Amino acid sequence: MAVKPKKEPVPGYELLELLGEGGMATVFKARQRSSGRVCALKILRGFDASGDDLRVERRLERFVREGKILERIDHPNIVRLLAMSQDPANAWLALEYVDGPSVEDLLERQGGPLPIPVVLAIMAEVARALSHLASRGVVHKDVKPGNLVVTAGGAIKLVDFGIASTTDESSGTSDTGPVVAADMPIGTVDTMAPEQVEDDDVDHRADMFALGSTAYRCLAGMSPFTGETVFARLRELVERQPPPLPRNVPRPLATLVIELLRKEREARPGPNEILATVESVAREKGLKEGWARAALAQLLTAPKKPRAAATAGPIVVVLAAPEKTIERALHVGEGYVIGRSLHDGQASTSIGKPWISRQHCRVEMGERGLVVTDLGSANGTFVNGLRLKPSSSALVRPGDKVQLGKTVLEVSLENAPAGFMQPAWKCLLCGVELPKDAASNDEATGVEERHLCARCRGRIEEDRTAAENRAREAIQVHGAKVAKRFELGGPILRFEVHAPDGKKWAAHALDLGPSTARRYVELSRLALELDHPGILRARALREAKGVLVVISDPIAGKPAAELVLREGPLDPEPTVRATIVLARAYAHAREKGVTAFAIRPNLVLLGDGQVKALDVGLAPGLIEAGRSRVELGRSVPSYDAPEALGVRETAPQATVYSVAAVAHFLLTGEAPVELRSQGRRVRAPLLISREEVPAELAKILDAALDDDPVMRPESLEAFAGSLEAFAKKGSKRIQRAYSEPTQITKAFDLEALEREANEKATREKKRR
Repeated sequence: MAVKPKKEPVPGYELLELLGEGGMATVFKARQRSSGRVCALKILRGFDASGDDLRVERRLERFVREGKILERIDHPNIVRLLAMSQDPANAWLALEYVDGPSVEDLLERQGGPLPIPVVLAIMAEVARALSHLASRGVVHKDVKPGNLVVTAGGAIKLVDFGIASTTDESSGTSDTGPVVAADMPIGTVDTMAPEQVEDDDVDHRADMFALGSTAYRCLAGMSPFTGETVFARLRELVERQPPPLPRNVPRPLATLVIELLRKEREARPGPNEILATVESVAREKGLKEGWARAALAQLLTAPKKPRAAATAGPIVVVLAAPEKTIERALHVGEGYVIGRSLHDGQASTSIGKPWISRQHCRVEMGERGLVVTDLGSANGTFVNGLRLKPSSSALVRPGDKVQLGKTVLEVSLENAPAGFMQPAWKCLLCGVELPKDAASNDEATGVEERHLCARCRGRIEEDRTAAENRAREAIQVHGAKVAKRFELGGPILRFEVHAPDGKKWAAHALDLGPSTARRYVELSRLALELDHPGILRARALREAKGVLVVISDPIAGKPAAELVLREGPLDPEPTVRATIVLARAYAHAREKGVTAFAIRPNLVLLGDGQVKALDVGLAPGLIEAGRSRVELGRSVPSYDAPEALGVRETAPQATVYSVAAVAHFLLTGEAPVELRSQGRRVRAPLLISREEVPAELAKILDAALDDDPVMRPESLEAFAGSLEAFAKKGSKRIQRAYSEPTQITKAFDLEALEREANEKATREKKRR
């Protein structure tokens, strides 16, 4: 990308190309006019004059420290500093320009693990660089594939010292405390050492851990820490050992890498041990002199591995059972819902059996194959005998058995292209080959399969059981007695508890680890200030045994997700009432200073004439924090506004979107968007096109769900006001439902809904 600035930002340097932009600086490929030498010019970004002076000072200090650290380093495997300016008005670093791909690029190009000789070469080159850093009292703190650049001659250059620090050799402590941002340590989670997360006592052994994590990924094609969220991976790197490396990795090399990933820093090998093991393995493999540079240089010239191309035309999918055969031609992204009946509009394909739910499962052609997703069915969806959890999915292959209640369907594809539907059937955690009857689970349809062997599944179940036991113990520490557990889904364990005085409360427990739990107790204090009839009120926040415990008012009702998926969508009347309550509730929370929300149908309780939102006011990221390595109930951002994805603090219009998204689900049983691979958002049909939704209500909700925030109501109050105006001037039925709470109570009466469903089933049975 050519650069032609209006004004030369650094005197004496000609900018040639933009290389990248970070949080603090912009990096250009540049040429020094006096010598003609090409370099990488890193320019500190300018600051708003109204900005926080302390923040500006700290950013400048960090930038200057990077230059001073590089001044004391001179090694062929480390990028060199050529010149620098500490002028606060125009600070910059001129660095050696390294022309070549990073190890991250090589992993992407290979689409999997790198050859053993290449990994040995990377480890040897980086070990020499880290040995030099340690001798100069420097800790890099961010050794990772993206910061290891391969030159044309096959050398490795360690780059980006933006968060590096120096150590005092007598104490081994950093010259600065732990660098954090938004309550998260700065660095790359997958290569961060445990002490970078928990302590501020970080030395060169943290870089050894990062090298081990980098080598593990190069050998296994995946990170040693596979949690679904940042918090889950942070917890894994602090508490758990990684899965074994693939069997093709030489035993001495595998042992070395696992030793580098030891939690106890004193147990990690040093650079000399790494070099000795690498040379030993190279000799055993018969590698000749100069093998390291040759292996890297050869990989640079190797052609990119081709990836299986997705089919352009439709594939005929056949699900065959004695009572019914379903045959559909599907393009990638197309699918259908299987249910008991077509008459209620809940299914696009019917299997008229009493054990089939109204919305039993969805069948969709994903980019990697055919995906079956359970929709909260009463009698279960099974793939090769393994029951899927509600809202989780399985990637199925020709010959697989999909069982819906008592109906067993065999899968076949009639015109799939060669190479399609042939994933690598290996356990995601330990890499062992899986038998044909292994299933894969993932909530995000078509994104990626989750394959687990029986041993790893057993370990996960043990983890979940242990987490529940710790949660129960933590609740008892606070003097409460657990009466029963609520099966509401998700990572937070929820219980009915009895206080010593006999009063009933609800306890919500999440196993985070001591330091994280204590931090979230403080970060979630705003939850105690919320007092609104639409919010399940939090009464106390506690930490014990590393478990965060929230004591709240008793839980009544069922999650909206369960109620709708099992019994069908709500009518417009109760939907309008529930949406108004939620909008007012979240508006109240924003007034109290809460700006981040997890708004999902499974976090909204309906029942006993009430609407209650769960977990309002808890700190951002907490919902994901305690999940296990392959937790299947993770949130899918189908209910988040497009501009809010990955954002902790959201604008009012983004909250409007999420509340409207829940209303969309209550009316239709579907999320307003589906998330497909590569982050593609596929919008559901507009509500205005659905006959069962009143036109004016559809217009209000469709506007609130617009991708452009400007087109949405500007506030939750305005959104609630539009719904109230609609209810007051709508049909007599809607007016009555809005004005008479007894009607709402009836609409959310779970026993009445169950009674009605049983009566309907009896009538259908008599007709047959």
